[in-house]
Amino acid sequence: MAKGQALPREAVVAVIGAGAMGAGIAQIAAQAGHRVLLFDARTGAADDAARRLGATFDTLASKGRMSAEDARSAAARIEPVHTPGACVSAKLVVEAIVEDAAVKRELFGDLERIVAADAILASNTSSLSITALAAGMRVPGRVAGLGARGRRGLPGRRAAPRVRRCRVPAALRRARRAAGATR
Repeated sequence: MAKGQALPREAVVAVIGAGAMGAGIAQIAAQAGHRVLLFDARTGAADDAARRLGATFDTLASKGRMSAEDARSAAARIEPVHTPGACVSAKLVVEAIVEDAAVKRELFGDLERIVAADAILASNTSSLSITALAAGMRVPGRVAGLGARGRRGLPGRRAAPRVRRCRVPAALRRARRAAGATR
């Protein structure tokens, strides 16, 4: 994928963590036309989130914010999965798990072994350093931050469907440029 290019609609998106933020990220991706693989370590959480999202899409349709057909299609694109290994086909993986740097680093290490080398790994954190989370990975430049930032760069608390920006730390941008220069 070239710089500045949107993720192709046929690209599979995986969301790790089916809480409020993870479900919101899954909603956004499904509404954008992506097949979404939704995983949560808590048994039944991904299935419950998918059901809640189906109800959310129905509500959006009843309010005229999307057609009933689009609501059904978006809901059908969300697939709860029961192991991280089921996310192997994802081109974008977004983690929305507990705000613990060690846990997130371990997850990224696992994901790096599961998904293709060109898959983007993203964190929903708004309080942890993306550069620190990516440290120790084989390709740290594939990690991006999606967390909301409020005024003055402080962590934000906006619902996922309202967040509109992505953070890619300067060190990682430089690493990506350097990798591109050596090709």
